[in-house]
Amino acid sequence: RMRRHAFKWGTALDSRRLLADTPDSARYRETIEKYFNLAAFDNEMKWGRRLSQTPADVERIKTAFSWLAERDIPVRGQVLVWPSWRYVPSFLRDLENNPAGLRAVTADHIIAHTALWGDRLAEWDVINEAYAHNDLIRILGPDIMVDWFRLAQVGAPKAKLIYNDYTMFHGTAPDSPSQHFYDTVKFLQDNGAPIDGIGEQAHFGGNPAGPATIIAQLDRFAKFGLPIQITEYDIETPDEQLQADYTRDFTTAIFSHPAVTSMVQWGFWEGNHWKPSTALWRKDWTLRPHGQVWVDLVSKTWWTDVDGKTDTDGTFAPRGFYGDYDVTVTHAGQSKTERLVLAPDSPVQTITLP
Repeated sequence: RMRRHAFKWGTALDSRRLLADTPDSARYRETIEKYFNLAAFDNEMKWGRRLSQTPADVERIKTAFSWLAERDIPVRGQVLVWPSWRYVPSFLRDLENNPAGLRAVTADHIIAHTALWGDRLAEWDVINEAYAHNDLIRILGPDIMVDWFRLAQVGAPKAKLIYNDYTMFHGTAPDSPSQHFYDTVKFLQDNGAPIDGIGEQAHFGGNPAGPATIIAQLDRFAKFGLPIQITEYDIETPDEQLQADYTRDFTTAIFSHPAVTSMVQWGFWEGNHWKPSTALWRKDWTLRPHGQVWVDLVSKTWWTDVDGKTDTDGTFAPRGFYGDYDVTVTHAGQSKTERLVLAPDSPVQTITLP
């Protein structure tokens, strides 16, 4: 019996909604426990939001971390540096002509932010959207990105460090947004940044990239030898059939690719979503068509529960999706259950009855 998928099916969430004492919040928690094994706070880790948080806010977020940890749901941090004037605290604009001061303030932020959350985070998006939001990089030079990764590694040595953008599937030409994404990852690797993964947001509208393009670009980026994550998926279109069909095709494409390790829905419930029409569940908790597609894939089609009998030498060798299993052996009125982790390098599992 499969208990947990090795592939990370994630969602963005909000700590207030998670911890509130309401029927909707109870359903919110129940849905997270049932369908997700990775989480991200949609806004609460961002630099600007941190400056407005009270001690009570910080304690609430820590309580949310504890709730997730008790259920073995790792959390990814989003984001340490979103390097444009629009997404950093407004006072940084006063340092536009003071590169040394701007560099120092940004470094202090990374040090303080990683110290605040400590080992609670399994990974950090160190830099977000440098393709379109790069004011700080233009002032400080591209090497500053390497410095930010190194500071993050010092502050969060156990966390995986990710570069996150939204343009992987945006064109193939030498001057395309996708090429900028590729060149940024290459620059980080070539200059010794401790980058552990590539994050693609995958926010789509009504004319999304087709599955062949998705696979081709995943193949291309996989050459870096880094895990690829889909970090913020949604699709916005009034055509619910297109929304469902594309969610099926895109999710199948990314799950099929050996370089991809996770897919995060950027929210799942219409009552707590940045784009309510893209939520998997409506406000009344009924599933939209694309929500039904997603639930069926991750909890049924790609889920392994199997029964069978051993052959004459005591061997039973079913196929299953990678993950954690409870394996129960019954013979001559005796039963024994053990936990099995099925992974590419798993050893043979032997269960001996008394």
